[in-house]
Amino acid sequence: HEADLIKGNIRAHLPRSILMPVDKGQFQWLLREQDAILDHAENLAEMLEMRHTKIPKELRNLFIEHMEKVMETVKAMEEAMDRFKILLETSFVTKERDMVKEKIHEVHRKEWEADQIKYKLTREIYKMEKKLKPMDEYHLLKIADWVDDIADHAENVADLIRAMIAR
Repeated sequence: HEADLIKGNIRAHLPRSILMPVDKGQFQWLLREQDAILDHAENLAEMLEMRHTKIPKELRNLFIEHMEKVMETVKAMEEAMDRFKILLETSFVTKERDMVKEKIHEVHRKEWEADQIKYKLTREIYKMEKKLKPMDEYHLLKIADWVDDIADHAENVADLIRAMIAR
């Protein structure tokens, strides 16, 4: 909720005539994608609170591995944002631009790795179909999807940073 307020405040107080070193529309889209990361985490927490689905022992390590990879993706995105801020402060110095691009590639790699773990996790959930109650199966699949969506939005932030430094 706090992120929504900050985003709204930035939008409300960003004058149309302000000159920015990046496209204002892309900057606002970047804020939207960052907010989506927080929204998905909040929604996931709400969903987990509403229904306490027990994660089968056979799936626990994959769920943990997936969550850790998604957290690594978000961390890499945060590092890309930090490098992007430095790039803006140094007026797009080539060395800094290369460092930002390196971080963007790291975000993409980690997001791809998170996807691979999610696919494996999904296959394992389907293999357990006969053991699981239908709602438990649905809920486990939904948890995997929502966790993975967080990495997808982190990748979208990285893509927007790339678009802003390409100009």
